[in-house]
Amino acid sequence: MSEKNPKMVSLRTAMGMGAGMSAVATAAFFAGVYAAHADPGGTTRPALSFAGTLRGASGALTFTFHKAGATDCVATTAPVTPDATTGAFSVEVPLSSCPAIFDGADVTFDVAVGGTTLATAQRVNPVPYARYADQTGVGSLCPAGYTLDAMQTPGTVCVRTVTLGGTGLLDEVVKVGTGSSAFWIDRFEAAAHQASSGAQVGAANTSGGAADDIAAAGLPRNGRRPRGIASPVQALSHAGMPTVNVTWFQANEACAAAGKQLPTGSQWLRAASGTDDGAACNVSTSASRAAAVTNSCVSASGAHDMIGNVWEWTDEWFAGAGNATMRVNPGTPYWPTDYNADGTWNINGAVNNGVSDNVIGLPAAALRGGVWDDGARAGVFALHLGTAPSGWGTPNGFRCVVLR
Repeated sequence: MSEKNPKMVSLRTAMGMGAGMSAVATAAFFAGVYAAHADPGGTTRPALSFAGTLRGASGALTFTFHKAGATDCVATTAPVTPDATTGAFSVEVPLSSCPAIFDGADVTFDVAVGGTTLATAQRVNPVPYARYADQTGVGSLCPAGYTLDAMQTPGTVCVRTVTLGGTGLLDEVVKVGTGSSAFWIDRFEAAAHQASSGAQVGAANTSGGAADDIAAAGLPRNGRRPRGIASPVQALSHAGMPTVNVTWFQANEACAAAGKQLPTGSQWLRAASGTDDGAACNVSTSASRAAAVTNSCVSASGAHDMIGNVWEWTDEWFAGAGNATMRVNPGTPYWPTDYNADGTWNINGAVNNGVSDNVIGLPAAALRGGVWDDGARAGVFALHLGTAPSGWGTPNGFRCVVLR
């Protein structure tokens, strides 16, 4: 033991209840470090627990956590006062303090007290993927990177600020369901923003909103981008006009760039449940309207404008079946010209492909909810299968979901 730093700590870490412990040799200042193995049953606790003995020092412990590919995270505990006789202490570090770190295995930490380093490169291993789901889905109000806005109603509203091109933009989602099937969906219909400047593209009912300005921002209608190049457009959810004139491919890519994805049909229906199918929704006007917290077309989960306003793409494709005895359109390219002449087989439905109506031979991507002038036809169960994924237009928008 070093004479200059006569401190000794015996430290063990644990996640979950009933964790098994096994000793690991250590460098100076540590009599032992124990790696946690989470109990496969029960609910995981929302913190890492550290306990052991500490002699010759007291005060807050400073943990610096490391994980490859993530920015190091520093967490400082409440002041520690070891037992005067045994030196025993215990302290916790909430998992929420370093959400980008505690999402898998191979996590290490350095620990210091009073400016003196006690140990370095100690392992917290494993941090189980399956058990982390308890923190970011089953037992959490908000997904990783978002915080609860308890002042907003209805539903559980979670918010984050995304900085694009030096512009801070709000992104709001609401929680749908509980337990392992819970997810979060955009509170408002999506707004697509340029990653380089933060400017919104494809906004409905705004001057200068050209029909193809999403493509002009660098995300072509077919959604393709050069390998290794980040998406130039991200989809966020906030008050204001929704983005329209968007193909399914553009919507899919813009959601992914924001760490989200298009909702499945089941997710969309769950999120829309409870929306009042009446005068509160924009179903009997001549244009889409801006999203606002004061609009009362809201689902039970707190998602706005899921009935009317603009049609919303979901992660569903359908194909009109071909003739039972022969293959219809065997490999013929019916996509628009910027889709590389890719073929389709055995599809006999007629859709708008973004260039022409009633094109036979392409699948339909689902649009749900209805549009501003559909009247009674708009609703939770409104389903439009008349547009190919390559189609686009002023009635067509989207929203995204976050799974954890």
